[in-house]
Amino acid sequence: MSFSTTTLDFYDDHGELLRTIVPDPDDLPPFLKTAAVQDRSAPANMWALVLLDGDEVLCKYATGDPGNTWLSMLYFYETGGLLPEKARAAAAANLVKAAEAFGLPVPEEIVLAAGDGDGNLVEVTQADVLAPDDVESGFSFSHAAGIEEATSWFDENHGRMNPRERRGFAVTVAAAHRGPGLPTSVRTYASSDKAPHLGACLQVRREVMLDLGLQEEADLLSKVASASKKLHSEVVADFLDKFDRKAGLDLLWDRFIPDPWFSTFGLKKQAEHVGEHLTWVGNEAVTDEDVERLAERGRLRIAEVFGNDFANKFCRDPAAHFKSMAEADKVIVAKMAVATING
Repeated sequence: MSFSTTTLDFYDDHGELLRTIVPDPDDLPPFLKTAAVQDRSAPANMWALVLLDGDEVLCKYATGDPGNTWLSMLYFYETGGLLPEKARAAAAANLVKAAEAFGLPVPEEIVLAAGDGDGNLVEVTQADVLAPDDVESGFSFSHAAGIEEATSWFDENHGRMNPRERRGFAVTVAAAHRGPGLPTSVRTYASSDKAPHLGACLQVRREVMLDLGLQEEADLLSKVASASKKLHSEVVADFLDKFDRKAGLDLLWDRFIPDPWFSTFGLKKQAEHVGEHLTWVGNEAVTDEDVERLAERGRLRIAEVFGNDFANKFCRDPAAHFKSMAEADKVIVAKMAVATING
């Protein structure tokens, strides 16, 4: 996979995606008629994202005028989930800035996906562009050393993979592995059991839909939650994948929304509380120290998700406040706490 051949913005497909989403030209905003064609050689500050992909410099999501910015937001809403997390956050942040400068409304999903950093230049690493077949072909599953190497690689890099690819790679590793010692990341994504936190993950999505005024989508999630015990896990994961992409929630995967496969698959034997200082939230083991570290380093991010009042109360006594939270909120905070450890 190379981002040079991936459709991300209007100039990648010359408006094909636009015509699919808005088939009637009369429905397009009038200022599109005055938008200038923005050549790829335009200055870097006229793009929301500049990717360094090997030897290539790829300028994406034009922001030179209101029309280009509007088109870039429409495309980002549909394609932003294909980007690595850093690139996605940078593009969203710059689209927000451009839209505000031109007085354009910004979809809430793009606001939530925006990062805190400045600049639009992001370097693509090898792990960001490896397709599942490329990844698997890089390891030998015929001997123990190769299997161990693949296992360690997945444990360290699965966050950079597309969630569907995480599932496929983890299943391959788990099938080849013999004996104990598989890390939680592999066991989780390779599991055939439903996650104990599936209900909480559905509720997180439902609350986002309600916040956006999308009652019909929220009701659909409630129906899935009610029927989830009868549905095959793969069916649930595939549904969430399609739902998230259609609703723009894929832009929030691994930040505020657990991805469809982490949401659906999990480990059967999970305790809610293990010991005095350790809490299990689904498959995430979170210590008091982890939560306190999040309060110390991630207050702005907490406030962004839950609001300033919540952030103030949380930071006064992080461990106690975390244990008293609703399960759906715990899932988000646990993911944030683990990301703080890894980042």
